[in-house]
Amino acid sequence: MRADLHLHSTYSDGKYTPDEICKIAKSRGVSLLSITDHDTMLGLEDKQASAKRNGLHFINGWEISAYTESGIKTHILGYGCQIGDGYDAFIAARKAAAFARAKESVAKCNEAGIPLTIEEVSAARLRDDIPVHTMHVARALKKYVDGTDGEIYQNYLARGKLANSNI
Repeated sequence: MRADLHLHSTYSDGKYTPDEICKIAKSRGVSLLSITDHDTMLGLEDKQASAKRNGLHFINGWEISAYTESGIKTHILGYGCQIGDGYDAFIAARKAAAFARAKESVAKCNEAGIPLTIEEVSAARLRDDIPVHTMHVARALKKYVDGTDGEIYQNYLARGKLANSNI
């Protein structure tokens, strides 16, 4: 059995819908998957239905970003998770923190002469109801700098780089 338990969809910073992910996974011989979007379980029913339509086994999951006091980020994957008490408050806090980090990255770009705006970053999301993530900043930066999403992240947004957020 082939499995992929760490995938991101348009419900966070991924480029593909759950249905597109499931079709690609099936075509590559994957039979078990989990779509572990950053800091949200939005679209859980959509993800489950997409997996079922494509004949795949599905495990609920998400990826939570945690930060140390010194700003080091760690990703924690959770499987078999369900939305319950406290989820809405947790998500609201994560969205606010993610937006604050994006605003700080935009301000640092502006200080360096890159006229990026928070509106451009917000527009880089593929859904309006999802949190802003660093990869949305990277995608918005494409208007001003060369490179792939990953290269822009590594060159401008990674720890120690010009627009890295310390929040």
